[in-house]
Amino acid sequence: MRRPKVYSWISKLEIRCKIISIMAAAFLLITLEEPIVLGIVLVGLWILARQMGLPWKFLIRKLGLPLPFLLFMSIPLMLGEGFPVSADRLIFAYQLITKGLGVFMLLIILTYTQEEVQLVEGIRQLPIPKTLSAVLLLSFRYIHVWTATLKKTYRSSVSRGFEKSWHPSTLKVYGEIMGAMILRSMDQSQRVHRTMVSRGFSRDLPKGPPKALGIREGLWVFSLMIGFILLKALEMML
Repeated sequence: MRRPKVYSWISKLEIRCKIISIMAAAFLLITLEEPIVLGIVLVGLWILARQMGLPWKFLIRKLGLPLPFLLFMSIPLMLGEGFPVSADRLIFAYQLITKGLGVFMLLIILTYTQEEVQLVEGIRQLPIPKTLSAVLLLSFRYIHVWTATLKKTYRSSVSRGFEKSWHPSTLKVYGEIMGAMILRSMDQSQRVHRTMVSRGFSRDLPKGPPKALGIREGLWVFSLMIGFILLKALEMML
């Protein structure tokens, strides 16, 4: 599925404010315990994502990625003491799944409400070590190069009669292609690093001045704080 284009009020927020606030919201979400409140948060995040223009099919497909892992962790917790399953274990599994999906939904909102380059630039504007900033930027660029190479290799294989399936011989071809690409990528990354060092690369990439924070960012942070206070108050009442 192609990356959806989102043009909404949240896409106009200053990227540093958005990164910090969404990460803080993820940590605050983890502190919630009441099942009803967690359900309200998950539904609210779904409504927020839909209001921003993210297609519901896209959201379901993305949320389907962490769901198997969450179920894989939850089922042993529920069945650890055998049958009948206690209510506490069911509630704990429910909390694990809803918190995991909620945090993943926040990451979807963060990732798909601006261009990828803007997200990386926003991370670089944060007060983090310049080496880590350079690694993030170069890794982001290299992932795009590696993905483009993978697509090109797949199209080339299909044009030569290759058909995708779960047959052992087909899986063997998959393994050979991936192994060759990984080895080639490692060799290429070493050559690129040597070339950059020989040209004076000092792990300090130039970056422009950060965008000034405005009223929109202040209202966004204030609304998040009020929302969390209301959720905690509701949790105490239940």
